[in-house]
Amino acid sequence: VNAYRLEEMKKEPVSFSLLPDDLTKSKAKSLLKEGRIWKEKNHKECIVNEEFIRESKGRIGDVISLDNSISFQGKNTIDKKHMSFIFEIVGVVSEFSFLNQPRVYVSYEGLEERLSNEILLEISVESEEDVSVVDYLSRANNDDPISGFGYCLFANGKEAEEALHEEYKKRKESDSSLQIESDSFFVEESFVSLTSSFASSFLVFVVVAFAGLALLLGMSSYSSWVAWRKESAILLVLGARKEDLVATLQIESILIALISAIVALAISPLFSLLANTLIQTGLGVGGLIRIPFLYFRGFLFGFPFLLIHGVAILSSLSSGLPLLLSSPNVAEALRDE
Repeated sequence: VNAYRLEEMKKEPVSFSLLPDDLTKSKAKSLLKEGRIWKEKNHKECIVNEEFIRESKGRIGDVISLDNSISFQGKNTIDKKHMSFIFEIVGVVSEFSFLNQPRVYVSYEGLEERLSNEILLEISVESEEDVSVVDYLSRANNDDPISGFGYCLFANGKEAEEALHEEYKKRKESDSSLQIESDSFFVEESFVSLTSSFASSFLVFVVVAFAGLALLLGMSSYSSWVAWRKESAILLVLGARKEDLVATLQIESILIALISAIVALAISPLFSLLANTLIQTGLGVGGLIRIPFLYFRGFLFGFPFLLIHGVAILSSLSSGLPLLLSSPNVAEALRDE
């Protein structure tokens, strides 16, 4: 994270990231929203993300200037190097917005070439040969303070990305002194954790909503029993059993509940898409609401199975229990009608 100037105006620090040219062609080009990618081995051009444009009010063609002063320790001397970098914004990329920060991307090969031409004069005199910044870094011992800057790892392709991600998780869980830091992996894990928590919390409301629906259906069935008590009384007089009438109302309630659940499952993707669009517009984060149709807790079609069976059981109990526990008076029912 470095402070910089945009068109000679001082700005808040942002992240500067290196990308190899071949990876930029294959990945960044597909995310390019406007402009172009930099030319190969170019240390005077850069691309930025939309967050950078939004916060800095910059645009393509603007110039970013960055100043750095670093001390390089020789055997008996210290070489203080002041380096100025100037990058022209040539492209803007659209990235996943979740936890994303303003970022500037520059060419790894371009910067390497630039630092190869930065000669450390004092150390060169001491060594009796030209020593560039790249030479100094390549010769540094592992216990040298400047080696603490770390190394850049690039994954070019899906298999390399998966392998790097596995190594990232292993080293994160271990006590190894060599750790892999990745903003992309951190954002991915944070988003997965957030969506899982969001989905779990929503499932509670879904279950409560369908339980309430089943209860309402049961109450509706019981109301139908009360409204049709004359017909029920006649059927009882004709020899029908109370259990048969209860079963009829239970079947009616279960069928209505099942049809409602199936219709709800069918239209829920449309409502989840609408909700995700609203959240994306308001918070800048999409895909938070996901209905686990295929797999739920490791079971194929687990959520639809639990939903349909749960609704059927609840509607059956809510409609059948009140009728089984009641003792209708046939004479009174016929007289009131």
